[in-house]
Formats: sequence, structure tokens, C-alpha cells
Amino acid sequence: MMKGGIGEGRHGKMQDWFPKLKALHFFVSVFAPIGYASSVPQDDDDSDSEMMEVEEETKRYFEELLQSFVDGWGPFTTLTELIIDVIGDGDYEEKTVRKEWFEDFASTLNLKNHFPNLTYMCFGNVRFI
Repeated sequence: MMKGGIGEGRHGKMQDWFPKLKALHFFVSVFAPIGYASSVPQDDDDSDSEMMEVEEETKRYFEELLQSFVDGWGPFTTLTELIIDVIGDGDYEEKTVRKEWFEDFASTLNLKNHFPNLTYMCFGNVRFI
């Protein structure tokens, strides 16, 4: 994933480089120890027992990654869809993400300020906005 921030030369320029871009789809590969859930639960399945346990280090990594994305790509007025899939390193299966953690963190990113036309963002199995 492209990282960037103020002073790195890309900040605020993505809109100029991709003036009509409406959708971004990224894949994040993560190491998932044996025993972590490998399938995304159905929409009607709210069971935490099937959700991947995201350790504090992994949470911090994701938080830094997402903040770097927002800093590097925003502001971006044409972007309407942002999808970041989370897959296992080695097994390439989709991993689940804890909805409560992601929604709490995503609300701190001020996505609408950086991407005013964003209609939704997906991070792993969680849809936000």
C-alpha cells in the first residue's frame, strides 16, 4: 500500500495524478497464526467466536497503515468507494476483522473530510459509512 504523509511529496497530489478516480481496491496481506478464523461470517452471523482475534500489535499496524493511507491519498474529492481486503499471508484466504474495533478506529480518521464523496469503505469483512 502506498504510504505517505505531509512533507513526503505525495500529500494532496493524488487528486491531481488521478483526477477521475472513483474506486480504490487494495489487498493487505497479514500473517495469521493457526487457529485464527479464515472465513468471513455471513451478514446475519454476529458471533464474535468466529471473528479473528486481532492482537494489539496488529491493531496498531492496521491503524498506522490506515492513517498513512488517509494522509497520503487525501484530500480526494472524486473517490466514492474504498475497499481494502485483508488476506492471510501464505493461505491467501480472506481474514475477518473485528467490526467494533474497526468502526471505533475508522470514526477517528475523519474520512468524510478527506474523501467528501465517499459512499462506503470496506476493510476486510466490515463495511463502514
